[in-house]
Amino acid sequence: GLQLAAIALRAPRRPPASPADSRAHAEPPPPPPPDVTFVRATVQYGPGLPPALDALSLALRPGERLGLAGRTGAGKSSACLALIRLVELSGGHVLMGGRDVRDMPLAELRALVALVPQQPLVLSGTVAHNLDPPLALHPAERPRLPAARREQLAAALRRAGLGRWADAHGGVDAALDVQLGDCASGIADGESEAVPNAAAIAVGCAPARGSLSAGEAQQLCLARALVRRARILVLDEPTAAVDAATEAALSVALSHELHGASVLLVAHRVRTLLRCERVAVLAAGRLVEEGTPAELVATVGSAMGALLKRAAGREAGE
Repeated sequence: GLQLAAIALRAPRRPPASPADSRAHAEPPPPPPPDVTFVRATVQYGPGLPPALDALSLALRPGERLGLAGRTGAGKSSACLALIRLVELSGGHVLMGGRDVRDMPLAELRALVALVPQQPLVLSGTVAHNLDPPLALHPAERPRLPAARREQLAAALRRAGLGRWADAHGGVDAALDVQLGDCASGIADGESEAVPNAAAIAVGCAPARGSLSAGEAQQLCLARALVRRARILVLDEPTAAVDAATEAALSVALSHELHGASVLLVAHRVRTLLRCERVAVLAAGRLVEEGTPAELVATVGSAMGALLKRAAGREAGE
C-alpha cells in the first residue's frame, strides 16, 4: 500500500499553462492498450521461501477485462506487483506490447498503468489535488488550473458517479481532510526521496470529517484513474467494502467509462467475475484454470465453474 501510494503521487511537472489551454476542447481518443503477457514469470520474496509466482504464463489481451481469482496467497497481488515492477522477477518475463518491462523506464511503464487499490488513497487538499496529484506536489501551480482542465476533472467525477456529490460540496474545489495513519507515515519515512515534497502532503486511507463515505472515496480513486487515461487498469476489488448502491455505480463506471482500456481485476467476490470476459484462477502461484465464465461453468469438475454458476443463480434471483 505504501509503495502504491507513492506511485500514485509520483508524476512529472507539467509545463506552464498557455492561453490556448484554457479553451474548451475535445480530447483525442487514447491509443489502444498494449497486450500484456506473463511468460513463465516467477517471483520469490526470499531465499528458501516458496515462489509467490511459479512459472506463471498468462495473457491480458488489448481491451480485455481479465479477472484474477484464487485463495489468499495464490499469487494474485504478486502478479499485479510484477506488472509494474514493484517486485522484480526471479525468472521468466513480463512483456508489455512485446517489450520486457525490465527494459522499460519506470516512468514510461507506470504511465501506462493505473491502480485502484481496495483501500482508497485520499490526499489532504482539494478534490482537484486528488484527481491531479501534480497539483499537490507543485504548490506553485495550484492557482493556475485552466478552465479546460477544470472541466476535464469535473467530467471524471461525473463519469465515476460522483457528479451529485461534487455539485453539493463545491466541485473540484471541495476540500478534503484525511485521517493520517500508517499509510501517511510510510510515505513520509520510506518514500520521501521518491516523492517530491512528500513530507508536506497529508495522505490517508479515509476522510476524517465525513465529507466522503468509504464508497465515495473509492469512486474518487476511480475518477483519478479516468483522468490519467491509463491504458491498463489494475483493480484490487474496489467494490469489496462498499454498499450495494455504490457497487452498482462503480460497476457502471467500470463497464462504460474505460474507453477500451485493458482491465486486470483481482476479485474477492465471485459475482465480480461474472462481469469479466475471461477468468484466470491461480493456486500457489500457478495458473490452474482459465476461460470465460460460461466456459468454466460448462467445464465438468471445475470448482470455479460451480462457484460462478451459484453466483449467477443468486444474481438472477435478486
